[in-house]
Amino acid sequence: MAPHKSETQLAGWVTQEEDQKAEASIFAQDVPDRKAFDTARAEFAILGRALTLSRRAGDGRHIWTVSRWNEAHTFGHWNDVLAHLSQAGGAQ
Repeated sequence: MAPHKSETQLAGWVTQEEDQKAEASIFAQDVPDRKAFDTARAEFAILGRALTLSRRAGDGRHIWTVSRWNEAHTFGHWNDVLAHLSQAGGAQ
């Protein structure tokens, strides 16, 4: 049975365009500017760690790696890098 024109859409129903906009905002990557990256790299260096930036080949997303001796931590979000810096004893 086809819905009448006077009926409203179901609660929570979104159009495909709205869904794509929401998905894009969810997966948008927060990338720091050059100064913020260099500052974090210097703070990691003071703690004896190295911060490097690379980009994934498939989709170009930024990947940050913090390494020290034989361990490395890889992050896909800048906020995770800052949280790791805070846990390691860096600037608050």
